[in-house]
Amino acid sequence: SIQLWAHSCDDLRKVPSSVFLPMLLGGWAKWGGCLAMEWIAVSYVEHELGFDVRADLPALMCLYHFSMVYPMISCLYLGCEVLVWSLTGCMTSTTAGDFPLISATMREFWGRRYNQVISHLCRTVIFHPCASLGVPLPLTTLLIFSCTGLLHAVPTALVGAPPLEVFGQFFFFVIHWAICAAESAIAPKSRSPLRTVALFVMVYPVFG
Repeated sequence: SIQLWAHSCDDLRKVPSSVFLPMLLGGWAKWGGCLAMEWIAVSYVEHELGFDVRADLPALMCLYHFSMVYPMISCLYLGCEVLVWSLTGCMTSTTAGDFPLISATMREFWGRRYNQVISHLCRTVIFHPCASLGVPLPLTTLLIFSCTGLLHAVPTALVGAPPLEVFGQFFFFVIHWAICAAESAIAPKSRSPLRTVALFVMVYPVFG
């Protein structure tokens, strides 16, 4: 992680400001669009399909994540990517996931395999700007997990979910930041069936 951080800082020093600024603005546009799409999806599912958020929150989350939000975010993301490409000449191809449940560690799950669209967005909007400013890596990852938690908590709050559910959405990601930080210091590199099972148990709430 430290080597990646150093390489990111070195690479960013070579990027002209005329290119970096549109990339950053495009990334923030994607982030705001994702939040708006989540709010629209949750509102639609509750008001049009008749879900009771307080009673059916797990089913609601599962439905809007896998049936509605992912397709809408993907379409929005591709549109923003084309806009960024037209301004900067830079474009990446990002897939939604890479078999997340075969991850050996929590860091591999969140950083490389689960929801790569949002992972790429976090790198563009948060990781690279923080690297250029010299923000310590642990604080940057905390900011990333906190913003991801807000992406889940805010739409849930807007449709009237109880406070415990809203804060649970947010602190789920903060807790996982702490787990990832501990992993970077003490976790072994090799795979094991026990750790794979433990990983699945810890990330199960993501899947509704």
